[in-house]
Amino acid sequence: MKMFMKVDEAAKKLNIHPKQVRYLCEIGQLQEFRDRDKLLLKVAQVELMAEGELPKLPEPDSLPDDETTHKKTLGDLIKGLLPFK
Repeated sequence: MKMFMKVDEAAKKLNIHPKQVRYLCEIGQLQEFRDRDKLLLKVAQVELMAEGELPKLPEPDSLPDDETTHKKTLGDLIKGLLPFK
C-alpha cells in the first residue's frame, strides 16, 4: 500500500476540485509533502478526511491555478524584509 498520493488522486477521493485540495493544504487541514515540484499528501490522512465532513470550501474559480501562485519563496520573503530593492 502506498503512503502518498498526488493532488488529483486526493481530489477524486474527496470528490472536490484539485484547487480545493491545495486550499485544504494552505489552511492546514491537510499536511503537504514535496517531492521536488510535486505536491504529495498522505493517503491515510486523505482517507480519514473522506470519511468525515469537509469544511466549507471556496469555489474552484476563486482559487489560484496552481500551488506556486500563492506560495512565496524564501527569496521573496527575504526581499520583503530588506529596506531596499
